Amino acid sequence: MKSRNLDIDTARGLACILLVAFHVIGNNESRGLHLGSESSLRFFSDCLAYIRMPLFTFLSGFVYSWRPFSGDTRNFIKGKVRRLLIPMFFLGTIFAVCQKYLPMTNSKIDNLYLIHIVPVGHFWFIESLFIIFMIVMLLEKLTVLNKPLSFFMVFISSIILFLWVKATHYFSIQGVIYLLPFFLCGVAVSRFNIEILKFRIYLGLLLVSIFVFLLNNAIFPNKYTGIALIIGLLSSFLIVRSGFRNNLLAYIGAFSYSIYLFHVFFTASLRIFLMGLGVERVEFLFMLGLVVGIFGPILIEKLFQNIPYLKTALLGKK
Repeated sequence: MKSRNLDIDTARGLACILLVAFHVIGNNESRGLHLGSESSLRFFSDCLAYIRMPLFTFLSGFVYSWRPFSGDTRNFIKGKVRRLLIPMFFLGTIFAVCQKYLPMTNSKIDNLYLIHIVPVGHFWFIESLFIIFMIVMLLEKLTVLNKPLSFFMVFISSIILFLWVKATHYFSIQGVIYLLPFFLCGVAVSRFNIEILKFRIYLGLLLVSIFVFLLNNAIFPNKYTGIALIIGLLSSFLIVRSGFRNNLLAYIGAFSYSIYLFHVFFTASLRIFLMGLGVERVEFLFMLGLVVGIFGPILIEKLFQNIPYLKTALLGKK
């Protein structure tokens, strides 16, 4: 069995819990558990909106730096197509058909012929990540990510795009602009071994102060604002460099990709089933949805990881 990094898997596990919790709760009254703005669970979910996807993306960049583009363009693209696009097309299409035709789903797909041109549900992240890998491959070819100064200039350019460019949602291009600074920051922290341990406490205090200010003033800024960017970058850095290790979170984190791909199938199915039975206890629905959304995909990976073709279609494995 390959050795794993306990710190990174712990951070991945935390990211998975935040993501699954978000989709169980829902981002408005017509989704998930259909909770209003007065719900404490909904408030909790809204507060963590600035951490969830930035942390996932930061970790993707951090881990990429362990095995970066080495010059073999064909194999690099082939590997990313297999790992990202094949599961996205296969599972994303199933997800879109389910949303269109199954009763009690939270949203409906109107035009099936536009799926994956217009990203499908949470699969937008995978589509964006594939494009980011292609951009990073190009930047690696230009050798601008090898030295701190040129890397910093690229990073600043990504922040400018983040703050001032509004792009199309087709092919999740807007998602690329949103995620790119977090991915590059993850790469830089790993590649240049950025730790700044002495300042970790001050960065943590700064992050807490920002949150306290926002909560005290009941402000939830747009995710494309500078304050949202700072929260995402600081929180991701502090979580990854905290040195925190937890065996349960690390176990969950080892299956993070499968959890990302499959969790909505389990959380939505459970919600529809239990609500159809008349179960309305929010706390029960939330906790059971969280458990099923995490451990259901783990079971899927264990069942299919050694089956030819299916392990590629479902998990992106060779």
